[in-house]
Amino acid sequence: VSLQHKGERELLTELFGQLKPGQLLVLDRGYPASWLFWMLHLRGLEFVTRIKADHCKVVREFVDSPELEREVELSVSPDAKRNLKLHEGAPPASGSVRVRLVKDFKDGHLRVIATSLPAAKASVKELGDLYSGRWEIEKNICTFKLPMNAEGWRGYSQAAVDYDIGCKSFVHNLATLLSMEADRELAKQGTRPKGHIAKVNRTFALGELKTTLLEILRDRPTPEVRQQLLRRYYIEVLTKPSVIDPKRKNPIKK
Repeated sequence: VSLQHKGERELLTELFGQLKPGQLLVLDRGYPASWLFWMLHLRGLEFVTRIKADHCKVVREFVDSPELEREVELSVSPDAKRNLKLHEGAPPASGSVRVRLVKDFKDGHLRVIATSLPAAKASVKELGDLYSGRWEIEKNICTFKLPMNAEGWRGYSQAAVDYDIGCKSFVHNLATLLSMEADRELAKQGTRPKGHIAKVNRTFALGELKTTLLEILRDRPTPEVRQQLLRRYYIEVLTKPSVIDPKRKNPIKK
C-alpha cells in the first residue's frame, strides 16, 4: 500500500521478487513496452498482454496484413534502455525484443495480443480465451473498489489501511463464495424473455450479507440457525438478480 502515485509497469517491477521463472502473467493494455518484455525475459517469466493496434510501426504493419499471427522485433529505444538501467537490467545485445503478435476477434472487434508463448504452447484461440479470462478479475476489482469502497480508508497509517482492506477483502470473498450457488442456479435458467440474462447483483449481495453476517456471528448461533440464515441470503440473492441484455456490445459494463 502506497500513497505515492506509481505507474502500472513500475508497480509490476516491484513484484518481481515474488514471481518465479516459468510463471505466466496476463496483462492489460497499460503494460506493453519493449524494456518490460525484456525484463520479463531475463527473469524467465512468460506473458500474454493486449497491445494497442498503433503501438509502433511493426504492430501497425501486422494489423494491416492478412496474417493472423507474426513474430516481430520490438526495438529497445534510448528511453527503454534508461528504464532497463534504472531496474538493473542489461539491454539485449541485438537491440530488440522478439515477441509473437496474434489477432483475436472478440464480438466483431479486433484485439491484438502480444505474447512470449510460441505457437507450440498456445494457439491463437487459446491466447484469446486466456486474455478474456482476466476480465472476470477486473470486474471483481471494480466491485471491490466501488460497492466495497476499498479506497475509503478510515485512517492514514499503514496499519489502518491494511486493516480496512483486510476486513473488506474478507467480506467481499465471503459474499462471492456464498453467492456461487445462486450463480450456478441463474446460469441454468439461461436467457430470459426479451433476450435478457440474469446475473447475481454483487452490490445487493454485499449489502444483504452485512445484515446476515451480523446474525451469523452474534451469540454463537446453532448450526441449524446458521444454515437458515445462509439459506435466506441465497434466496434473497437469487430472487433479486441484476438483468443485462446480451445484445449490448459490453453487457457487463455498468
